[in-house]
Amino acid sequence: MKPSCRAERVHFSRAWLALAVCAVLAAGNALAAPYTYPLHYTTVYGTGTASGSVTFDSSLLVPNGGTGGIVCDVSLISAFTLNVSGLSTTPHSTTFTKSDLTGWDLDINSSGTITALNFFMGHGYCATSFNSDNYQISGVDPFLLDLWDVTGLRIAEFQLVPPSIPALSTYGVAALALLVLLAGALLVARRLS
Repeated sequence: MKPSCRAERVHFSRAWLALAVCAVLAAGNALAAPYTYPLHYTTVYGTGTASGSVTFDSSLLVPNGGTGGIVCDVSLISAFTLNVSGLSTTPHSTTFTKSDLTGWDLDINSSGTITALNFFMGHGYCATSFNSDNYQISGVDPFLLDLWDVTGLRIAEFQLVPPSIPALSTYGVAALALLVLLAGALLVARRLS
């Protein structure tokens, strides 16, 4: 006995409703994931190498039109480590952590590309804080980071080599496309049976 058209519509509507709920939950989870951005710098001035990582909520990976600015709240960072070694000054290496920072900058253009990422502890002669080795980092241009000593002397300048990252919206669109494809396949299989 074949079910009535009304029963098929109710079942079909419930399936689409369940699919929509799953899509919303999947998109919400994608937005709330921690994202660890690798930090690899090349030396522009002075000596040394710098590398580390910063972890923040992936929901920040949306276009902000360059309005991130130095005022970005450090509490939005869940973890930060920058290891600097090979310095010509003593000590020859140092490490910076989230607790050393007084600000950061994350700017993303309309196409989803990170156009600036920097970290601050003050700035050179206006230094307000230093790490335990009496060094300070200060972003000076997009992707440029200066290393200062306690006397206000610039020791080195490093340029961030940005990794390629997919735009967050790509994940949401891909997940939704897979869900729609699955729903379509189920619908076709049901019609054929």
